Amino acid sequence: MKRIHLDAGGEQRAHRRTVRLACETGNQALYRSPGHARGRLAAAMLLALAGMAGAAQATATATHADALAHCTVVDGQQRCDTDAATSDSAASAIASANAQALATPATDADAPAFADGQDALALGNASNALGDGTSAFGGGSLALERDATAIGHNVSAAGESATAIGGVATIYDYDASGVVVGQREQATQASGVGATAVGGGAVAGDPFSSAVGSGASAIGVQSTALGYRAQTGNDGATAIGGLSTASGFLSTAGGYSSRASGETSTAFGYGARSEGSSSIAVGDTALASGVQSVVVGGISNFGSITAATGTGGIALGAGAQSQSDYAIAIGYDSNIFPNAPGNTDSVAIGHSAGSFAPRTVSLGGFALAMGDGGVSIGHDSTVYAENSVALGARAGTSRFNGNNTAIGADSQTNGIDAVAIGYGARVGDFVDDAWNRSASSAVALGAYSYAYRSNTVSVGDVQAGLTRQITSVAAGTEANDAVNVAQLDSVRAVADRLDSTLAIGKTDTDEAAAHVDGLNALALGSASNAIGDGANALGSGSLALGRDTVAVGRNASAADASAVAVGGVASVPVFDAAGSIVGAQEQATLAQARGAVALGSGAIATRSFATAVGTGAAVSGEQSMAAGFGARAQDDVATAVGAFSTARSTASSAFGFGALANASMTTAVGFNASSLGESSVAVGSLAVAAGERSVTLGGMSLISSTLGPAGAFRIGGVAIGAGARSDGDYAVALGYNANVFSNDNNADAVAIGHSAASFAPRTVSLGALASAEGAEGIGIGYDARASSRRSIAIGSGANTSILYGDNIALGTSAKADAPDAIAIGRNASVGVFVGETGSAAVALGVQSNALGNNSLAVGYNAFTREGGRDAVALGANAGASGADSVALGSGSRSYDANVVSV
Repeated sequence: MKRIHLDAGGEQRAHRRTVRLACETGNQALYRSPGHARGRLAAAMLLALAGMAGAAQATATATHADALAHCTVVDGQQRCDTDAATSDSAASAIASANAQALATPATDADAPAFADGQDALALGNASNALGDGTSAFGGGSLALERDATAIGHNVSAAGESATAIGGVATIYDYDASGVVVGQREQATQASGVGATAVGGGAVAGDPFSSAVGSGASAIGVQSTALGYRAQTGNDGATAIGGLSTASGFLSTAGGYSSRASGETSTAFGYGARSEGSSSIAVGDTALASGVQSVVVGGISNFGSITAATGTGGIALGAGAQSQSDYAIAIGYDSNIFPNAPGNTDSVAIGHSAGSFAPRTVSLGGFALAMGDGGVSIGHDSTVYAENSVALGARAGTSRFNGNNTAIGADSQTNGIDAVAIGYGARVGDFVDDAWNRSASSAVALGAYSYAYRSNTVSVGDVQAGLTRQITSVAAGTEANDAVNVAQLDSVRAVADRLDSTLAIGKTDTDEAAAHVDGLNALALGSASNAIGDGANALGSGSLALGRDTVAVGRNASAADASAVAVGGVASVPVFDAAGSIVGAQEQATLAQARGAVALGSGAIATRSFATAVGTGAAVSGEQSMAAGFGARAQDDVATAVGAFSTARSTASSAFGFGALANASMTTAVGFNASSLGESSVAVGSLAVAAGERSVTLGGMSLISSTLGPAGAFRIGGVAIGAGARSDGDYAVALGYNANVFSNDNNADAVAIGHSAASFAPRTVSLGALASAEGAEGIGIGYDARASSRRSIAIGSGANTSILYGDNIALGTSAKADAPDAIAIGRNASVGVFVGETGSAAVALGVQSNALGNNSLAVGYNAFTREGGRDAVALGANAGASGADSVALGSGSRSYDANVVSV
């Protein structure tokens, strides 16, 4: 044992001995043997610890102890044998011994210590130990209620099994801006059942709360505050770090000055704030103020903080801001602006990408989408009006007119319902601060093509001298139009003499002759028919039916005003209802509605202003477009570009071989990419976006034959990265093979990192191989595993129990394997895999270990054993094995129950 030497005049020394206080109820039990002479040992120790050793006092102590050797404690009151109290001097000695045996003598007129209860111990001026098993060490300390322990000047432990270690500290008060507005003196207090307060001015004010750190405050049942002035203000809240605050129910704040005020919210990082219910904020000053919002990132070079202020919003990247409901902003300084009411379901991905309207998608550095339902993909691409699409670097659409499509770097559409495809292709001009509305429904196909008139298709630029085989097709009024004036000059003179009509074509008596019926009509080829003013039918069996129609090619048909059909007969694929090819058939080129254009053998355009380009291309929606072999646009304002691409619903867009946009306002980009849910986006080879408003970026990977293809399969889901799979409403999977599993719809789950996995609702997995398996669990770090409900595992290899919830493991390889356990530090551990040892225990320090229920082990390699219920081990290599025992200091050991070892 350690020895404490107190000198009086350099001549007297008192040696500290182990003090074991025993109390028995019932009949009197006398302390007669030297090993049980309570009075002698207690008086000697108390005098030594109080600094009162001296020759005279040592003599008095011995006399008092001899008197107390004939005394016992019955029902908390001291009684003495009659033979030891027969004289006035003996009675005086007994009274003096009684005072010194139970309390430290009061000096300088201070109040004496007082202990009242079985096994109670009070040490220090004005200290009070009130209750069975209570211990009060230090001037003014108070231990109130059974098994309470108070250590330090003016420290109080006022609840059953409460522990308070510390003293008086100066606490500074701050205003909302962080300026000091006052200061006060605060003593360490633990005032709830099972509460623990460690540190100067620390306060644990509710049952099973824990406050560790100078000025730390834990208010709320089972709340935890770790760090200088860390604060909790609600049940189950956790605050880790200096000036951190967790005020929401079951909220978690980690990092200096972090704040978690929303229910079940999480804030990690310097100044991070989670204000919305179930929100998550990770990063320097990150802000998550929307309900169920997610923020990962810090401050950008421009001073913007990462923030998600709308319900279900997601912001990932320094300075990213998601300011509307269910909006997603990913990338440095990306932004979802709250300009318009209801600016929901928007997506902005890329450096400084921005979305200004509902249901918009902007993908690429500085990409902007400003119109409702607009899609902008490519660096510096811009969509200004509703239902428009810009795909390619610097691609842009009209500021004032919607339903435009620009595909290709530097492509521009400046009209109404216009389409520009190709590098530098453009429709209309910006003239006198206004867009050229005369170029409505125009189409420009090919690099540098220019269309400047309404309802035209241009494959070149007449003004720049750029022409191709087919240029600026219309009614044949310009020299460079298909069936141009130069080619027909030799025919026009004859036509003028024949009332401006011409029919040529009958080479055999069995063939039908060409037929015309209309002013300026032209029919060339056997059985060709041009019916209507300005109608042109060129080719055997061709039909131009309507004013200014053009049909060029065998059996080509243009059957409404201004319709254009250019191409012959081709064998085209036949599809079933599911979109599979079931055969082939001979098909002539058809344009059968006003302003329809069909270019290519077997191409079909059957609705007003529809455009079909390519062999077998088919368009059955108004103002829609299909370009490519077998491409299909089957609803209004739909776009399909690429062989076998299909856009089936209103405003859907499919780009790439076999791409499928199956629902309204969906976008599929890439080889066999599929967007199946309404307003979904799938980008990448074999990418799948199956849920409403879901987003998938990346493909060409399958997680397994059991799980199926990568993608986002539920409402608002996001899957980014090869093999990423999001199978819960509003779930996010980010990283190679990152996975949010489908267990009964794991809504609002997040998995970020290589093979990160979230198995339950509202979980967060952040880091390669990280996993969160219980509802609302958090696993952060390489291979971190939060295995049960509401558990937190932070650090490489950190792990929580798979059987019990509400655990915290913080640190490399930290493990919390018991109910309500907390393990903080590298290799720190609480409990074992099987059994309920370590319930509500705390291990704080490298390799610390807490096995006793409600025990506390603080310091390097500090430990409590299974039998050490409510035990405390404080200091490097300190160990507490007995129930209600305390080991204080480096290497201290307490092996038996109710023992204090220093």
